[in-house]
Amino acid sequence: MRAQVVATAALAIFCMQPALAQTTYSRDKYNYCSNVAAQQSGWNGSEQNPNSKAIARGGVAGAGAGALIGGMGGGDAGRGAAIGAAFGLVAGEARRQKGAKQVQDQQNAYYNIFNACLEQS
Repeated sequence: MRAQVVATAALAIFCMQPALAQTTYSRDKYNYCSNVAAQQSGWNGSEQNPNSKAIARGGVAGAGAGALIGGMGGGDAGRGAAIGAAFGLVAGEARRQKGAKQVQDQQNAYYNIFNACLEQS
């Protein structure tokens, strides 16, 4: 019984050696293709949308500008701030969407290049 267990273990190790060699080769190719794709696409997987906080910034900037303009000449600064904030939020959302599209385009380019590289032998 013990000899059978030892023989089975030896056979398993012998059969796994090509798989281990293939895993190392695949890992090297994966890393190579990942680096090539990152260089060519400009995206490396860790970058987020640089405009992700654009909505809040737009609202704050719009409110500040609206209050300043609304308060000039004795006008209603609060109403100006509200209108400015609304316009700022809309502008910030447009900027966020533009940034998200750019990041998505870079991600698509990355994965297209990466998959093409992996398919090459």
